Amino acid sequence: MSDAVVAVEVKLVAVPLERPITLSRGTITEREYALLRVRTESGLEGAAIGYTRGLPLRQRLNELAPRLLGADSAARLEGADVRAASLVDIALWDVAARRAELPLWRLLGGAKPRVPILAVGGYFLEQRTVEDVEDELRGLAEQGYRHLKVHAHEPELVSRLRAAVPDGVDFSVDADMCWRDLDEASEACRRLEGLGLAFIEDPFPPDLPHLTRALAEAVETPIAAGEDAAGRAALLELAAAADVLRVDATASGGIDAAVAAAEAADGKPVMTHAFVELHGQLAGGLDAISLTETIPYDSGANPVDVLLAETQGVEDGQLVLSELPGHGLAFDWDAVARFSRTTDIHDIERRN
Repeated sequence: MSDAVVAVEVKLVAVPLERPITLSRGTITEREYALLRVRTESGLEGAAIGYTRGLPLRQRLNELAPRLLGADSAARLEGADVRAASLVDIALWDVAARRAELPLWRLLGGAKPRVPILAVGGYFLEQRTVEDVEDELRGLAEQGYRHLKVHAHEPELVSRLRAAVPDGVDFSVDADMCWRDLDEASEACRRLEGLGLAFIEDPFPPDLPHLTRALAEAVETPIAAGEDAAGRAALLELAAAADVLRVDATASGGIDAAVAAAEAADGKPVMTHAFVELHGQLAGGLDAISLTETIPYDSGANPVDVLLAETQGVEDGQLVLSELPGHGLAFDWDAVARFSRTTDIHDIERRN
């Protein structure tokens, strides 16, 4: 039964951070998102959110909106900007889950109702002492998280933070795409050998999969990549190149692309990146995805929760998946409006 899209809303949303985050790629003072909401002729709504990453994502979504109006809500767009098409795909999966009166994780297969969380710590390191971060990591372990990660690659710092993590808790580092040369990356990663890291993430940008593959073959510590892959083909290439695959449906083509890559990983560890309310449901639906990542909301570095009416529960380091229909992101539209910079509305009646 056809259920055409009759309205599309595009918002540019910015949530200030409590304090700036400094990474190798620059300083972040706010989290900027593009948010898409669609409504079908039957009255069902679906939504999606993604980082803009300095890209004209709002513009791309507005360019896609006329193609959505009047289209079957079960259809998918071809040949569109990857990040914009990703949000369209996610919003339409949200519609599909609501139509089926199921949470997304059950619609995808219902592999597990709880998903272990990889918790990211160590933000605002330049404004804090190392002792503060050590205490933070210990505190996360005490809350039940069995997988922790920080943005760091300096051997002395990584060694010190690794020592603060209790036995039985995995510890990984994010190199934040800081290298472009294989020899330099190999030398740096070898200095981290022996620390028992679960993986080293993003040594290179996602458009250099040949270097990711070469580094994975050159060092013992597993290499993780994938979260910023520009589309399904690029994500599949990184799935073959890396030891650990990281998927982000908001960046690489939507739910369909993430599912395809996870299944193509052929037994390699697979985890999700960002937007834990959504990606936790993706992980819960598939046996192939073992972890879902989040920056704990109380860290001040991940303010997505201020845009939500409710979040899914966390117990002993695991996300307890909602049974409500939809994809897990329950937006508070009044809060979204407060943080919106722009709102663009497209509807089929005005178009006609």
